[in-house]
Amino acid sequence: MAKADIGSKLDLRQMRQFLAIVEAGSMKAAAERLSLTAPALVTSLRLLEESLNVKLFTRSSKGVNLTAAGDALVPVARQLLSVVEYGLQNISLVGDGSSRIVRLAYGGLGVYRVFPDQMQSIEQCYPDIRIILSESITVDMIDQIRLGALDIGVGVLPTVATLTDIETRTLYPLKFEVLLPVSHPLASSGGVWLEELKDERFIVYVKPRLPALRAAFYGMMAGAGIMPFVFQEMTHELSLASFVAGGMGIALIPVGTDDLWGSRLKRLPLRDHQTPYLSTALLRRKYNVSPANEVVWQHLSNVRAAQEQANPPNETD
Repeated sequence: MAKADIGSKLDLRQMRQFLAIVEAGSMKAAAERLSLTAPALVTSLRLLEESLNVKLFTRSSKGVNLTAAGDALVPVARQLLSVVEYGLQNISLVGDGSSRIVRLAYGGLGVYRVFPDQMQSIEQCYPDIRIILSESITVDMIDQIRLGALDIGVGVLPTVATLTDIETRTLYPLKFEVLLPVSHPLASSGGVWLEELKDERFIVYVKPRLPALRAAFYGMMAGAGIMPFVFQEMTHELSLASFVAGGMGIALIPVGTDDLWGSRLKRLPLRDHQTPYLSTALLRRKYNVSPANEVVWQHLSNVRAAQEQANPPNETD
């Protein structure tokens, strides 16, 4: 049977029944759970097996046991039902486009210094808009926006990023500083030149999950003529901090994350001129945004003006 034929004949009802049999361990118990007769459930299972051209269970005196094919179908069925349920929830939330619900994701070290205040302000100014928050990373936000599972993302993008199908709005550029353990010889200095770090071991962000931060790191190293020794790659900033605190290496982190690091760590400014490789930015789809989406988008856009007023540009920036 062709793959297209199998896909077209998959039935969500049959997937639920299949999983009920797996969880109950017998046809009789599964039929009772589903409020079906045992013969009806047996018939439905037989049709599913015929559509897939495989045997999913073997019977014994103690109940049913999964075959290799049945065992392989379990995670597929669970994921299929989960995706459908999630999609239906999104359809219900979005409705006809007039919904006052906005699904908003945030992530990246650069957003923590402004995001909480902005959320409080939105709640106070627009009490009729319900924000559904989630924490994410930028690459996942982009995928979720494209799938229609997310309305607005607040993440970190390369300054020169171009996303043809997604609207972006830069809030402010990110600068970097050095994170090192308090026991490090440079910890007592007032600032660090990148040249002073050429022999250090670095803890960096993993490329597939945090490509922008990783690219900024290598861009800064290349600009200083340094070939860095990368000791470990990390996905989460707290894991990165724990390795630095343990003396396993040092890291370059975005400025403005003061309250995320413990007393065993020291942050130092970089003395080098910094090319703005990254920016904190808003992301959303380009078309068919709801009125509530537009309100939240414009409100969050005010972060840029606030940042410019608090940190006016000067000749050294």
